[in-house]
Amino acid sequence: MRTSLLGLLLTCATSARSQFVLEHTYAGGSQTNPYSNQFFLLDLEASGWKYVRVDRANMEVALYHMDHTFWKSVSFNMVTTVNSFAAGWDILYISEHLFDTDDGLEFMFTNYYPLSTPNATTQVVDEDSAGLIFDVAAQVPAVRVNVHQQQYPIRSTPEGTKLILTSTAPGNDSAYVYGLAGELSTEIAGTWDAEATEAMPMLFPNPATDELTLRMSTPEQGVTVELITSEGQVVMSRALSTSLTTLNIAALAAGHYMCRFSGGSLGVRVASFVKD
Repeated sequence: MRTSLLGLLLTCATSARSQFVLEHTYAGGSQTNPYSNQFFLLDLEASGWKYVRVDRANMEVALYHMDHTFWKSVSFNMVTTVNSFAAGWDILYISEHLFDTDDGLEFMFTNYYPLSTPNATTQVVDEDSAGLIFDVAAQVPAVRVNVHQQQYPIRSTPEGTKLILTSTAPGNDSAYVYGLAGELSTEIAGTWDAEATEAMPMLFPNPATDELTLRMSTPEQGVTVELITSEGQVVMSRALSTSLTTLNIAALAAGHYMCRFSGGSLGVRVASFVKD
């Protein structure tokens, strides 16, 4: 009887583990590499669901079919960057029909940093024209860059439910796609947008000289913040457990830094500041 029970338990455990199936690994898809790359799922208007990898180092958006085969890539190395700090710019609103009516891919590139000159730019990159179809200086979307398309690590698609995880291991910048057995409830999906914006940590003052204060909307256990130079070097790491935390940064060299928050319900969040 004990043998049969043990066999049943092992069978159940194996069955439970099998609900998570590693489908594919994408090199360069992690948000934790020095350039803070991005990897997410997107439902395009004409072409349907695609995996998207934003390669900040090579200034390229690469898209893959749901079977993980390569579809196409669009370069945005024609854009005018106004600073060299990776966390100072974002790709927004990847779409086929938002900025024009053809089926080519377009997306918005926005770059803002208060100490830059000029201090801002917003451009729309168009695949079919192989260039820009919109370019304006000193104007950016007046919102915290917390992109709707990129906030969902779990998405229910026609090919099943997918979970995207990114590596936090040193030297591993991969993103991993897992297939799940169930479906994401509409209640969970509908609340994530508001929660993502509310939970975004804030930094002040910015620029900072001797002290930097980190504010989270609600305190939670298991959150760690890392201070990272523009070259990708981690110069400080601290566990956070309260809504307000003040870091002594007097010894840091002047320059641009990225704060990478990870753990808890935050997942991975990135904010930036300047050390005077």
